[in-house]
Amino acid sequence: MRTVAAVALLLATIGFAAVDIAAVPFNLGYADYVLVWVVFALVGAVLAIRRPANPIGWLFLVMGVLSDGEFVAHSGGAVDPAGGLASVLRLVLAAWSSQFGLLPVLLILFPTGRPPTRRWWIPIGGAALIMLIGVLTRTLDVFSARLRDEIDLEALERELVGLVNDTTQPAHATVWLRGAKS
Repeated sequence: MRTVAAVALLLATIGFAAVDIAAVPFNLGYADYVLVWVVFALVGAVLAIRRPANPIGWLFLVMGVLSDGEFVAHSGGAVDPAGGLASVLRLVLAAWSSQFGLLPVLLILFPTGRPPTRRWWIPIGGAALIMLIGVLTRTLDVFSARLRDEIDLEALERELVGLVNDTTQPAHATVWLRGAKS
């Protein structure tokens, strides 16, 4: 089962890379960058098949899928957080913090697949938090862009200006004066 999962992730990375390279005019530097992540996934597949209990191979595989998937997600048009599973997947792939957040985890777990001591779980948790914040930030960006498209900003601005004018320039004012002390 683990072999099937490793091969499936490798094929997904290769598929993402093929779609991305075919979608843009050929540029050797860009193709090289896309293919580097295929090599990450290939190394990860070999490690995951030979040593399935070691998370390093799986991290390499996930980094390859996320990185090449990011290119495809960016060329796929608008991402809608409420648009179903495919749209949510594109949203996660488009958040570049996911694949680069795994790099420190990979370095901490190398070579045994376990952190050197228990205190190293703190930076691993920090990396996970950074990845989560990246995905949430991307979600908020997409949601705010969608909101901007659906709301008439001029009408909202007129209402806010009217509210501020009514608040700062009242129709009447009352002044209370304190009597003089005797």
